[in-house]
Amino acid sequence: YQRRVRENELQQQWLPVMFVFSLLNKLLSIYRAIRSFIQGLWCCFIFIIVSIVSPSTSPNIQALGQYIALYSYPVELHQVKTKDGYLLVLFRIPRGKPKENESEERTYRPAVLLMHGLLDSAFTWIVNGPEKSLAFILADQGYDVWLGNNRGTVYGNKHLYLEQTNEEFWRFSFDEMAKFDLPDTIDYVLRHTGQKKLSLIGHSEGTTQTFAALSETPELASRLYSFTALGPVASVGHTQNPFVRILAKYRLDILMSFLLREKSFMCFPVRSFSRLFLSILCRAFPFIVDDVVSMLCGKPERPFDISRELEWAQNEPGGTSLMNLRHWCQAVRAGVTFTKYDYGRRMNKRLYGQETVPVYDLQRIPKQLPKLLIYGTVDELVNPADLAFLVANISSIS
Repeated sequence: YQRRVRENELQQQWLPVMFVFSLLNKLLSIYRAIRSFIQGLWCCFIFIIVSIVSPSTSPNIQALGQYIALYSYPVELHQVKTKDGYLLVLFRIPRGKPKENESEERTYRPAVLLMHGLLDSAFTWIVNGPEKSLAFILADQGYDVWLGNNRGTVYGNKHLYLEQTNEEFWRFSFDEMAKFDLPDTIDYVLRHTGQKKLSLIGHSEGTTQTFAALSETPELASRLYSFTALGPVASVGHTQNPFVRILAKYRLDILMSFLLREKSFMCFPVRSFSRLFLSILCRAFPFIVDDVVSMLCGKPERPFDISRELEWAQNEPGGTSLMNLRHWCQAVRAGVTFTKYDYGRRMNKRLYGQETVPVYDLQRIPKQLPKLLIYGTVDELVNPADLAFLVANISSIS
């Protein structure tokens, strides 16, 4: 009894302190929420300002190739013509650096295709140099490495008969990337190498278009040895990323379509005033890259190296269309599902034959195709609930 009385007296004594700590904790939570919101607005401001001043010109497609050659790797430039007329630059690293007592020529080098994520480009696979970049590592391991680019990026902004100033050019989302870009790129690589199959590695939206393509065209799996998904994304209804959720909740994607003069989003030529503007910003305020990446993906464990930040500003973001950005916002609002682009009831009826937006049937993806899904535990875009939905639909284990 005396012990309990003593404990109560101690609790009474420490109650003010506990109250203060509780109050400070709540204030800290509010501060973090406000800071995340301000960071989101800051990122939007940068995106919009740079997009407004960005000229709509073609990129220097040699830039990424020169970057690869800088590390003494062989590089080839190819061009994929999609069935709907887009011209996509495809980079190839046919082999790695020759080792001692090893001939440069080998009878067989298995082909591997790498597809980038949203607002990205093939640059993502070489940005960290030979020691840490997957493209270089695979080349040194004996693979024939191909780096793909989707439409709307700095390496995919040409068309057979449409100009960039034509709104029709930017009328696409990851639906078209799944229907045309990925299958046509795979076919090009197989025709050029003479191989019957290749290994496919995708990151973020690169996995999204692959899941969509395989669900719509299951026979595509017959051309793949395996599919490795880094940061796999299908459903994003549970994403915890504050920037993406705010963008979707308040329909800022629609607002941006009115503010931006073009229907492109962050598609800046490699050598342009916009790139120079971003480089100056990153040099003056190195935290910008950290803030942008944190808002889009989650806080990294450690800040980027300043040299990497400058290279990022000179080559990223890769760009996309506002329609594709809107598709992602629709996906957040849709919840735990994987749907095509929603044009509205009237246009859905015309294009899809039904008023409601169609759903990608992930269970149509062939179970026998080897699949490896890798996700980061602090990746705010890939929520465990969304990942569980994906795994449940594509796994060969019931």
